[in-house]
Amino acid sequence: MKYYIMKAFDTTGSDFIFLENDSIDDNLRRACCNSLFQYVDKNLKLLKLSEESGNELPDFIYDELNEVPLISCRLKRLFDELDIRSLFYQRLRLESKANHISESYWLAIPMKIDCLDYDASNVDEIEVPDSD
Repeated sequence: MKYYIMKAFDTTGSDFIFLENDSIDDNLRRACCNSLFQYVDKNLKLLKLSEESGNELPDFIYDELNEVPLISCRLKRLFDELDIRSLFYQRLRLESKANHISESYWLAIPMKIDCLDYDASNVDEIEVPDSD
């Protein structure tokens, strides 16, 4: 089985990208944290960048506070060329009026992978997040 690991590395403070907390609803956070695509609003078209964000948008954005994974159109084209089908994609725009930024990006939520062998593990109790 092929798998890919996407990592975001810190650079300098001015390059950090933060999403505006008010533009992220609880359903989107839950969808991203738990790979529950059904909670992503199909009408989601815009996410706002915080005023503290830098001006350069990287190909992969992961705001740790909001846990929303975003990829650039350039990275999406690469994933398409590599025939990566294990991500849920939804196109949207990132905007910051303060920094005069308006760019197309993709929400890219990985599918949940069932990789725990319960019979061979020492896990006594598993806490399953509420999915309603």
